[in-house]
Amino acid sequence: MKGPDKKKLYPNENIQTVCFISNLPERPNVEIGEYTYYSDNKKSPEKFYDNIEHHYEFLGDKLIIGKFCAIAEGVKFIMNGANHRMDGITTYPFNIFGCGWEKVTPTIEQLPFKGDTVIGNDVWIGQNVTIMPGIKIGDGAIIAANSTVVKSVEPYTIYGGNPAKFIKNRFSDEKVEFLLKLQWWNWSEEEIFNNLEKLTTENGLEQLMNKSLDSGPFYHGTKADLNLGGLLEPGYSSNYGEQKKANYVYLTATLDAAIWGAELAVGDEPGRIYIVEPTGTFENDPNLTDKKFPGNPTRSYRTKSPLRVVGEVLDWDGHAPEVLQNMLDNLEKLKQQGIEAIND
Repeated sequence: MKGPDKKKLYPNENIQTVCFISNLPERPNVEIGEYTYYSDNKKSPEKFYDNIEHHYEFLGDKLIIGKFCAIAEGVKFIMNGANHRMDGITTYPFNIFGCGWEKVTPTIEQLPFKGDTVIGNDVWIGQNVTIMPGIKIGDGAIIAANSTVVKSVEPYTIYGGNPAKFIKNRFSDEKVEFLLKLQWWNWSEEEIFNNLEKLTTENGLEQLMNKSLDSGPFYHGTKADLNLGGLLEPGYSSNYGEQKKANYVYLTATLDAAIWGAELAVGDEPGRIYIVEPTGTFENDPNLTDKKFPGNPTRSYRTKSPLRVVGEVLDWDGHAPEVLQNMLDNLEKLKQQGIEAIND
């Protein structure tokens, strides 16, 4: 098996407190994504719709919940039908009691209307949370238990309290941008199954980010004698310019770029090309992608995390002597002009 049956109300028959609520009978103006569940230990989770309050079809507002959301016991969705007119002296709803008071029945246009309530994908909503009308909660967000959400929540953030306030970001801006493009919840069942370890572990995000850039293999050219299994870390002297301490360590997925690294490295020892594995996220090398080769055809990257040496390329041919000398001459001209060949 590669996951539970998304069409079953109770995906695990041994757990009758959790159900996939997309399989409940359809209700007007409610949309729920696959694999989203509601958990309730006090009453049947099939009573989920009871948690959607003041939701009147004639108002037209929708409750939209994405895929793979985890909704805990007691979560309440307050819809626009709960709103009272607020532009008069009193907010008291005289009209609902009739007996002549219906003469001040407001039109729909006179009532506050906040629009649809939209919960993104992969959102975790803790116990006894109250979500007010028109709230938008972004993908990957977490809402702490007993919170009252009165304003919209950004993707991959954590909010909590009454009223709910921002607590922290779950990931860096770069990682959030990647995740919003990744949209793993739209993967096939097989793809999700094959990537479960990456989706649920601390370093899985970095692995997915690296894979999206390049899956390797990766090389590092140098004149250093490195041990198999050892780590190549930032902080070594750069091969270029004033040979400042490098903030990054560089890698490439093309042998030619690695050969340049080996040939241009400082020292009299013979050049070496090692096969390396990144231990953290890496990015396009701006020294090449921004200056010379837009789009990164040389597949050159840099990282602030160590590279692990996993092998060595023993059979490789260097550039022709005149080609190498021309490159060295150009680097020397840059040095004399006070221009750094590498912006680290």
